Amino acid sequence: MESLGVIAKQDEPTNWVHSMVVLRKRGKLRVCIDPKDFNRAIKREHYHLEAIDEIVERLPKACIFSRFDATHGFWQIRLDEDSSKL
Repeated sequence: MESLGVIAKQDEPTNWVHSMVVLRKRGKLRVCIDPKDFNRAIKREHYHLEAIDEIVERLPKACIFSRFDATHGFWQIRLDEDSSKL
C-alpha cells in the first residue's frame, strides 16, 4: 500500500496510536487495528440515508442507472494533510 501511495510512513509524533495485532488467516498474515476509541472521538457530519422503500418508489421514473465497483473504495478519497496523520 505504501508503494501505491495509499499509506505513508510517519516519522513524527502523532496524537493517535492504534493497538495493532497480526493474525494468520488462510495461511497469510493480516494486520488488524482496534479503532474504537478513535472512532468515538471523530466529529462527523450527519447524513440521512433513505430507506430502501423510499428509493424503490422512484425507480419506475428513472432512466439512467450507475454501477460502481467499491472493492477499494476506501482508497479513493485522499485525506487532507492534518487528517492523514490520524
